[in-house]
Amino acid sequence: MRTRRNTHAQSGLSDGLLPTHRSPITLDDLLAHLLWPKLLRSYRLAAAPGRLIMCLGLVLAAVVIDRVYTAIAGDNLPQGPIALLGQSFTPQLFQLLSSLFGLNVVNATLAARALYDLFLGVPLELLRAHWPAVVIVLPLLAAGLAITGGAVSRSVAYEVSLRATLPWRKAHRFAWSRTLGLVGVVVAPVAAVWIVAAVTALVGRLIFDWRITAVAGGLAFFIFIAIALALVLVMLLYVFAAPMLVPALAVEGSDAFDATNRAFAYVLAKPGRYAVYALVSIAVALIALGVGFTILLATNQLAAALTNTPVPDTLQASSTDRSHLRITLASVALWSAAPWLLLVSYAISLFFTSGTLLFLLMRQLVDGQDIAELWVPEEPEPAPASPVTTTSPAPAGPAPAVTDQPSTPQ
Repeated sequence: MRTRRNTHAQSGLSDGLLPTHRSPITLDDLLAHLLWPKLLRSYRLAAAPGRLIMCLGLVLAAVVIDRVYTAIAGDNLPQGPIALLGQSFTPQLFQLLSSLFGLNVVNATLAARALYDLFLGVPLELLRAHWPAVVIVLPLLAAGLAITGGAVSRSVAYEVSLRATLPWRKAHRFAWSRTLGLVGVVVAPVAAVWIVAAVTALVGRLIFDWRITAVAGGLAFFIFIAIALALVLVMLLYVFAAPMLVPALAVEGSDAFDATNRAFAYVLAKPGRYAVYALVSIAVALIALGVGFTILLATNQLAAALTNTPVPDTLQASSTDRSHLRITLASVALWSAAPWLLLVSYAISLFFTSGTLLFLLMRQLVDGQDIAELWVPEEPEPAPASPVTTTSPAPAGPAPAVTDQPSTPQ
């Protein structure tokens, strides 16, 4: 069931008789019919306490998993699995995005290599070197991001479309009720790329390793070119449509296939407009996160300078009362890390908030669906109360006839 907020505006006449008072035109009135200024709200919507709480819970859970896994792995893993995954995938993503803006052969080659490494090369290397981090931690991280992102996206869509506040507990309950769909929309395209690539590689090895079939494989090599082209298109669409994947399911309440199809179709239908909207969202995010990073860095440095906080070198040089320094440093590290964890939570909330706004704007632009429309699950109607049956007393038989004649003696 789709719900639409009441957007009926009052006319210039009251009951057709007297003119109403018109307020002066404001900047919001001038920008009301434009779509892209709505993206400027992302930094403020992402800072809602409920959304920060949900994202902070995800960050704390990731920290716990990272610490536990590192303690179990011991010296086999020089750093935590979250840091390992981040350092492995992040450079390839930045290399891909930065190279796509350069219109020359060198940048195109770098972008192609980064795309391959992002989806296939880096996962294969991690599987060979640290397979438990990929098999255990990566699925847990993907599931946590999908569920938290679904809750944040649902909360943002509820506020933007219906102009109502959805409590974060209800948003989380909504996300948990669609766990399979949310995880599927994040994992299914990547899993499909891996499966098709693995099958294609296996078939290619079997064909070209035999002399008899190598000639036939060379003649039919256009099939492998077509498969590779399809994989490249899917990988590129996944990268560019990634911010809208989870919001597509959270807004429409559909399944993973429909949400992926919608996100990919919106990018293909209006690529230029989507690029403009994405750049506006990126600019807003960079400014918000840059300001937050600067404030937190200056705060920590000022606090350390004012209190003359001991540094780890002091602990190494001190030969007495090390327990006191350990407790002090642990406490200082805990309180110093808390604001940074909050900033990471804000970054996650900002990503899914911007993605939700992008999806709502692209849906209106491509499908003509107003932003005010939002799918709301139908609540089951209460069962009708059973009628109360009352038993009426049986009607009495006919009364005996009364006559005025005296009875005749027998």
